[in-house]
Amino acid sequence: MIMKHRTYTVKGMYCPACKEIIEETLLESGKVSEAEASMAKGTVSVSYNGDDISARELNALFSNGAYTFSDTPAQKNSVDELLKAAAIALIVTGFVSTLSYSGLHSIPAIDRASSLATLFLFGLLAGLSSCAALVSGVLLSLTSQWMSKYKEDASLLHKMEPHLFFNIGRIATYTLFGALLGLVGETIHLSPAFTSFMIVTISLLMIVPALQMLGITFFNRFSIALPKKARPSKAANRKSTPLQAAGAGVMTILVPCGFTMAAEGAAVLSGSASAGMLIMLFFVLGTTLPLFIIGFSSTKLGSNPRTSRLYMKTAGMLIILFSLYNMNDRFDLTGRFSLAGSSGAGTSESVAVAAVTNQREQSAADGNAALVKTIYTNAEDITPSTFQVKTGQKVRMVVDSRDTGTGCMSTIMIPGLYEKPQSLVKGKPVIMEFTAKKPGSYKITCAMGVPRGVINVQ
Repeated sequence: MIMKHRTYTVKGMYCPACKEIIEETLLESGKVSEAEASMAKGTVSVSYNGDDISARELNALFSNGAYTFSDTPAQKNSVDELLKAAAIALIVTGFVSTLSYSGLHSIPAIDRASSLATLFLFGLLAGLSSCAALVSGVLLSLTSQWMSKYKEDASLLHKMEPHLFFNIGRIATYTLFGALLGLVGETIHLSPAFTSFMIVTISLLMIVPALQMLGITFFNRFSIALPKKARPSKAANRKSTPLQAAGAGVMTILVPCGFTMAAEGAAVLSGSASAGMLIMLFFVLGTTLPLFIIGFSSTKLGSNPRTSRLYMKTAGMLIILFSLYNMNDRFDLTGRFSLAGSSGAGTSESVAVAAVTNQREQSAADGNAALVKTIYTNAEDITPSTFQVKTGQKVRMVVDSRDTGTGCMSTIMIPGLYEKPQSLVKGKPVIMEFTAKKPGSYKITCAMGVPRGVINVQ
């Protein structure tokens, strides 16, 4: 019997896992003897004997409508569908941004004496704002891959397994990290440079699958899949998914938002493994509720044939917007904050002002200590922003907060001199005491590593 060959256009193939599920499902159906899907072309080529196979027969194999087969070339994305997805994504991003920059984070200000309820509320706000932007983008990207590994008739509860394990991984890691911070304090911390690198890298990596989810086939060629012979079976793939999800949850400790930095600071100050553990436990529990709701909603909408296409495009746009949000929060790409002169070099004027301030306040310092003062406002950030101190000198830095900081810039710290992020709350002075042991230039930053000033130690 002569072997026949045919190629179909496929819609909904956004990731390597989608490619694998299509090939395996077609082969298991017995209708074809060979199946080769191409993400770059958006097609699947099959070989078979006997009667011709229609696109309708292939569509019947995927009753949830996740993948659609056609005999005709792929059509362009529906403009109406893209506009709906864009509107939903902008509303969600606007909500997250509003919460991030509203100053609400300062209401449940936390420290080592904070109640467990306050820590939970602080985590809840984090899960609805800047932490949501960091973790939700990753979660939405992973959800599309997780869903493709489960049978179409699997229950919603079964499909939620990866989300459950993802959050279990997060909770366990944050809790253990809190215990370590309370036990050994500042000897364990993630440098702002490292967290910046991780956040930017992850944000950039998420953009490619997001564009694939939007149906832009050009980016399908950048996906990497294992050779067929090296792939695990469908059943083995499903069994390993929860463990992979837990591992992804563990890795989120490497991309902390400003809220997380503040909670870690409270754990350091607790001076106790048990107290540090409880601080981070109740904080991460607060962040878990919004993330679990996001996971449930994405799984529910992605499993419904009537909403799966709109969900996929909305998720793609959200991932892109969250990625841009994260990079802006890190590098102030929109110039939302005035950081002129705070990148490290400073200006002669700001140095002179700081020097005069130091001289006037020196009499108020104890012994060899130098008292330096600056003023924080939302419009100008910290003024002055450049300071000179002597090596070996004890320094007491006071920040007069005239406004409540917003977003990433709601915290202040000095990596290398003062590693505990402090919240900028209107009317509440921030006091940072340290000894400048080594000469050099130390940047004054927010907890996310954005520079806002410098202390030159000579």
